[in-house]
Amino acid sequence: MENKNHAANKMKFFFFAFFVAVFSVSPLSAMAAGGVSGAQAGISTAQTVIYSLLGAGAAVYMLIQGFLLKLKKIGWNQLFLALVEVAVVAGLPALAVWFWDLGGN
Repeated sequence: MENKNHAANKMKFFFFAFFVAVFSVSPLSAMAAGGVSGAQAGISTAQTVIYSLLGAGAAVYMLIQGFLLKLKKIGWNQLFLALVEVAVVAGLPALAVWFWDLGGN
């Protein structure tokens, strides 16, 4: 059981790291191409894509967790924890913007 959780956590980490790497490079290329206005457009596009992917990923993740609950592979507490994980991940972009604004940027 512990080995499966470790593998799942490792998969979540690499999935998150991949998207962070992809979306951190996107605004840089936009900045090189069109200056600050190009970077702002690239960031706006990246935000839209991030929210879309997070929403789709959250829906699929919760469907899988619900299916596992139906099969009695997990309990209600694990389903609740999955829901909390989804809420935290969904709130991260807004939290990042809030922290960015704290610095006066």
